[in-house]
Amino acid sequence: MLELLLFALQDLRNSLKERGSNLMIRFGNAEHVIQQLASEVVTLQLLLMMPQYMVEQVNASCVFAEQEVEYELYLLLDVVKECMKPVTVRECAPRIELWNTPFYDVNVLQNLPASYDDFKKLRLPILNHFSCQNYLLQTWNWTGIFIEIGTLPVYDDVKNFITSNQGRLRERWNSIKLTSAETLLRNKIMKSSESSEGSYDSRQLQSKKSNESVFLSQKGNAVGGGTNNVLNALAAYLRYFEGTAHDDWQEIHEKVRSSESRNGASFIALFGPALSLGIISRSVHYEAIKYERERNAGFISPFGYSATTIAGAVDAVCSKEWYWLMALRNQTNNDGIHSTRMWKWNGFLIQYTVAGNDGPAVVLVHGFGAFAEHYRDNINGLAGAGNRVWAITLLGFDNSEKPNIVYTELLWAELLRDFIVDVVGEPVHLVGNSIGVKKCYPTRTERADDWLINKMLRASYHPGSPVVVESIFCFNLSIPLNFLIEEFREKVLIIQGMKDPISDCSSRVATLKEHCDGLVIKELDAGHCPHDEVPEQVNDILYEWIPRIESQILTGSPA
Repeated sequence: MLELLLFALQDLRNSLKERGSNLMIRFGNAEHVIQQLASEVVTLQLLLMMPQYMVEQVNASCVFAEQEVEYELYLLLDVVKECMKPVTVRECAPRIELWNTPFYDVNVLQNLPASYDDFKKLRLPILNHFSCQNYLLQTWNWTGIFIEIGTLPVYDDVKNFITSNQGRLRERWNSIKLTSAETLLRNKIMKSSESSEGSYDSRQLQSKKSNESVFLSQKGNAVGGGTNNVLNALAAYLRYFEGTAHDDWQEIHEKVRSSESRNGASFIALFGPALSLGIISRSVHYEAIKYERERNAGFISPFGYSATTIAGAVDAVCSKEWYWLMALRNQTNNDGIHSTRMWKWNGFLIQYTVAGNDGPAVVLVHGFGAFAEHYRDNINGLAGAGNRVWAITLLGFDNSEKPNIVYTELLWAELLRDFIVDVVGEPVHLVGNSIGVKKCYPTRTERADDWLINKMLRASYHPGSPVVVESIFCFNLSIPLNFLIEEFREKVLIIQGMKDPISDCSSRVATLKEHCDGLVIKELDAGHCPHDEVPEQVNDILYEWIPRIESQILTGSPA
């Protein structure tokens, strides 16, 4: 992603120069850089007011920032505001104005329904993708302006800067993310380092881009370069079924064939990174609809689009906009039991919640079809017992994004690994579960209440949900459990509901005891989801288990 960002910055700077403006580039902590920049502009403003400087006065009373939904970036804005309070312009601190380029004509976010079906019934108009281009762009003659603009750094310089500012511990943690889950398994099973193909992976961006190719690397699928380059690739993508004599378009068509794991999936594989960085956004929808009209004598059929590439592009953009709107809405109108945060993983929004200020780190992971708040009666309990708790909603579920990609156990494993590294930042106690509904709550069916069922049903209609459901039929469960957990000997606890209707509980427990050394098994009078059916009992077990493992780690003694 870093390489693509540098290409995009160069393209943006060139575009701004053509309009008489420029792009300033500074390195450092954002709050310190902006504070320093504001001070420089204030000093410059005082100089420009002197008679000998016959240039236009600089207005430094406002700092524009794009509206963000990621928690860390959202929090950064508050830090910047505090850092800028000592800076005064016209006897007051510069204010921060948030801006965005909306896709739909939305007036009040708080009034948006949480149901995608209800949202579609609103039939909100899609804004013209050109309407916001001049919203912020004001030409500024830089002649005689003595503020350092900065040079565009090269890839190695940025990597070195990041490494030098993250510390050795953080660098070591980040290095964990460099190897895919599939590679780790293959190294262990087959002593092979062959990596996964067919899934969206930001590590594909690390190879050098050739001058002739529109892709960032020969092996990867990500389209790179500036806006014009990406739009040219998009035109080729949309016209996949027409054929072409252009070499660059033929290259696009070859990548479409290799990455189309299902109808429309190739769009995210090719354009996902560019879409995430904002190199292209609503222009995708505009170009796709424009081409659809060209194919159909100016009409748009109510029965669907005439090509899978058109449908893939339109669906991807509309889906991303929906999840972004829901994340923005939740910043001011949280509907859940716990407050939610957003984290971006490989360009996709992931929802999570946090509770507790001190103690060991605990990450709660829901089962298939569920979400973070399936741990509704565990989060606060564990936090109140002296733990810091994170509950994540996996990619493909509830209000986390549901892109058209291949969903596998390894994909979710990499997501969890990166969440632990990027968000938690330290070793964790990992708590997981599978999912059912009323039949999975045989002892307390009232726990499968309307709130739980309605939330699961509502999420099943969100954009991309059918793709996730399809994946359950493609899971590879052939890797034996004892192989996966053998390295965690004496550190694995299994809480088994002995009335689980999904499996033969007695046989499962006997098999685990026979083949998995060092397991601790607790049998409860519950079904498939004991943490939600009998949360008090599960919490009590975890209250005892977590301190025990913490003590074992500190002393180096066996359990």
